[in-house]
Amino acid sequence: MVIEDFFEIAVDIVEVTAVSVLLVGLAYEGSRYFYRRIRNGASETEFKELRQRFGRVLLLCLELLVAADLIISVTIDRSFESLGVLAILIVLRTFLGLTLEYELGGLKPILWRSGKSQEQEEEKV
Repeated sequence: MVIEDFFEIAVDIVEVTAVSVLLVGLAYEGSRYFYRRIRNGASETEFKELRQRFGRVLLLCLELLVAADLIISVTIDRSFESLGVLAILIVLRTFLGLTLEYELGGLKPILWRSGKSQEQEEEKV
C-alpha cells in the first residue's frame, strides 16, 4: 500500500508538472511574441517562430503525460484493461506528436524521409 501511494503521488506530480509546463510555456511564449510584435511590428517569421515554440511546449507536455500514464499502468493499475488503455493513449499521443513534429520542422514522417527537410527538397524544385 505504501508503494502504491508513493506512485500515485509521483503520477500526480508528473501530471501537475505537465500542466504547469503548458501554462507557463504558453504564457511566456505568448508574451514574448507580443513584446516583439509591439517593438518590431508584425512579421511572418515571428509568427512562425511562435507556432514552433508553442508546438515544442505541447510536445514536452505530451511526453510528460505519457510518462504519467506509463507509471500508472506499470505500478498502480496492473490489468489488461489498463494496458489496453495505455496502448491506445500512447498511439494517439505518438500520432499527435509526429503530426506536430512534421508541422513544426517540415520533416516528412520517418517512413517517407530521405534524410532531408522539406525546405531542402523544395530548393531542388
